[in-house]
Amino acid sequence: MYAIELVEPSLTAFRRTILPDPQAGPGKVLVRLRAATLNFIDVAIATNTFPGARFPLIPVADGAGEVVALGAGVEGIAPGDRVVPHFMPDWHSGPMTQRLIAAMRGISLPGSLSEYVAVPAASVVALPAHLDYVQGAALPIAATTAWNAVRSSSAPAASACSPCSSPRRAAPPSFSLPRPTTNWSVDARSVPTI
Repeated sequence: MYAIELVEPSLTAFRRTILPDPQAGPGKVLVRLRAATLNFIDVAIATNTFPGARFPLIPVADGAGEVVALGAGVEGIAPGDRVVPHFMPDWHSGPMTQRLIAAMRGISLPGSLSEYVAVPAASVVALPAHLDYVQGAALPIAATTAWNAVRSSSAPAASACSPCSSPRRAAPPSFSLPRPTTNWSVDARSVPTI
């Protein structure tokens, strides 16, 4: 399959590559990705301001596509279903513990800049019929941020917003937000296409 790899932490280090097609192992589905959307976390990975990335990696956390194969034991999903894989496939509900959020697409797991991705079946959400793939790809991190803000017992109600969208909210101690200095009108054109 074709993919885009980020070979080092730099906005100029994207490379088109060919990788073996992933397989839908037990409990997993194989998704043919149709769209990917950029979020602040993707820029943070590419500029080495978010911890935990090991290069090279397939970047971009959020995507959407269609199921093309099922692994053993998968029920309730069928080939052809339009889905959105969750950014953190091991976290389904409840508190975000380190164990449940250690695996993150586009950081420690393959992200959305590839033709295919194998993900746990429990981590995909049906894409609503009224949304296209691009609209669906924009949902995962935004939905997770909103859910965490509402559920967080440590955040005052007035600060229920994403650190990615509000420069006034303090970032977690291990993560510092860089100043937005990227000239996207130039830099985005230099990213290769699949």
